[in-house]
Amino acid sequence: MRSMENLRERLKEELVKRGYKWKEIKRYAKKYIKELEKGELSKDLNRLREQAENMGGEERAVLEALADILEGNNKVKEDMKENPSRANAGESNKIIGRVSLSYKNPAKPSSFPFWIEDSLDVHVEPGTIITCESDSENIKVIGIVENIEAMSDIPNITHDFYSYDYGNPNANLSVERPTVREAVARVVHRNDGRAEPLMRQYPVRFATREEIIDAYSGGIPEKNRFLLGFTQDADNKPVPVYGDFNYIFGFNGVHVNISGASGLAAKTSYAIFIIFSLLAISKKYEDRGVSVIAFNVKERDLLDLLEFKEKFKNLEKAVEDLKKHPDPNVRRSAELWEAAKKEGVDPFELKEEDVKILEPGKDFKFCFMDLIDLGEGSPEVLRMLFEKEDIDEKFEALLISIVEEFGGKGKAYSFKKLQDELKSKLAERTGDRVVNLGGVPHHKSTISKFLNRLKVSLNHLRKIIDEEKPRAKMEEKIPFGDIKPV
Repeated sequence: MRSMENLRERLKEELVKRGYKWKEIKRYAKKYIKELEKGELSKDLNRLREQAENMGGEERAVLEALADILEGNNKVKEDMKENPSRANAGESNKIIGRVSLSYKNPAKPSSFPFWIEDSLDVHVEPGTIITCESDSENIKVIGIVENIEAMSDIPNITHDFYSYDYGNPNANLSVERPTVREAVARVVHRNDGRAEPLMRQYPVRFATREEIIDAYSGGIPEKNRFLLGFTQDADNKPVPVYGDFNYIFGFNGVHVNISGASGLAAKTSYAIFIIFSLLAISKKYEDRGVSVIAFNVKERDLLDLLEFKEKFKNLEKAVEDLKKHPDPNVRRSAELWEAAKKEGVDPFELKEEDVKILEPGKDFKFCFMDLIDLGEGSPEVLRMLFEKEDIDEKFEALLISIVEEFGGKGKAYSFKKLQDELKSKLAERTGDRVVNLGGVPHHKSTISKFLNRLKVSLNHLRKIIDEEKPRAKMEEKIPFGDIKPV
């Protein structure tokens, strides 16, 4: 039934393209579609065309258009038999347009324009991945659509206004104008590796799953591939996108930046996914023994990393729960996690004994002498308590003197004792404007600034800074020496 509805719509589009008025010809179209559905009209193309030759006028036009459409369907079926990979590609095997080479919009090495079939069933939008190829020349180019425009052949909106019975919105055109859609695609992969513009009007179709993977990850060796996430094909099915382990986490590692909307926890969620993916490849290959040190900078996302294991027995149960969610975007994530499982990424394989969560104030603290010790006699760590804008030459010199005065061997100053000592020195000899610390004179205003900024910092860091004790106990310190791959 659905196929007949599609055939009826295609027949309507084809007849309108050929210049016929649908209102006048639709009765013949409905007649022959109904006969075809009942089996009263032959699907044999030769017999159908012979019958058309014996008809006249509009009936002949309907039968000829019907024969052309059925012939096109047969060609698609034959192509599927010859190319099994395309047979499973759904919409991906459908030709939707052609590369356009014009004086106004030329093709470039990095991009190319193309026009799209005038059909409401062909959906192309920015981000759609397409393929253009020539079997005879062995050229295949995969691109991602960056821009798309729709237009007709009328020069301006005034002509459009007058054509509708002088601006009557309820009027209908006697002949529906063709809609020309022009898109520009950025080249992401070319099979021959050349950086030159396309030179022929090659057919354009939606990219298959295999072509999308090849475009994004074709140059990455199988052993180096780890899952970065998913894109989607023309059938809205998830397609994996891989990164190169060596260029992100190996000796050639680079900085990774995750951008996105603020306040949605989307960036944090993706960072957690990357962690799971990294640990999955580490488990798969013995020579990829890696561990992750992650700093939780806001909320509790990383501190509650294993909370999901308390709610669900396995990934299948979690996915089942996601599929019942009222939000379609959440339900979509269930499909993505199923795809991730097929790629070897399963968060439930992460064992509790392989994760050590150190919560500020609960599992570790820092005291004044700890910061001095970590800085190895320099103010490098102590400086981190202050805003960069507050640290000028005078402030920097004061930090060095504080380390010299209060951080030597045998000293045991706490933050509270440090503040009391500095306040006492400020109160001494009120007529003097300088105070000697570590053998260097410092202006009292600089010391007052230090005390004010320190108070603000300690208030913000009260969970991890102990103001009363000189040094934290051993059980309160982060065991940096014990952190290593397992």
